[in-house]
Amino acid sequence: MRDDPPTVLLGRVGTDPLRWPTVDPDTPAVPPPDVDVMRRALAALRAWGTAPCALCGTEPVVRPDLPRGTVDGRFCGGCIARCLDDPRGDHWCPIDTLGAAGG
Repeated sequence: MRDDPPTVLLGRVGTDPLRWPTVDPDTPAVPPPDVDVMRRALAALRAWGTAPCALCGTEPVVRPDLPRGTVDGRFCGGCIARCLDDPRGDHWCPIDTLGAAGG
């Protein structure tokens, strides 16, 4: 890093010419997406947020993109946290059961 004062550095900013990428106006940069593909993607995004927690049934699952056979794909963050934070030795809930099964 140089020890020049800011006024000297600012004087050098505009000395290099700008280099813009060349663009061919006859070739589209990105092809437009198919409407059917966009509708399916939108439907998938809407479906992700609709999976309720299997324990409390009110909050959405932590990871709706994961299969329902996994802990994060089946339970909400609050229920998982309560399960992990419960110090009772006799505590056993569906989260423990699914976690013990490797989900």
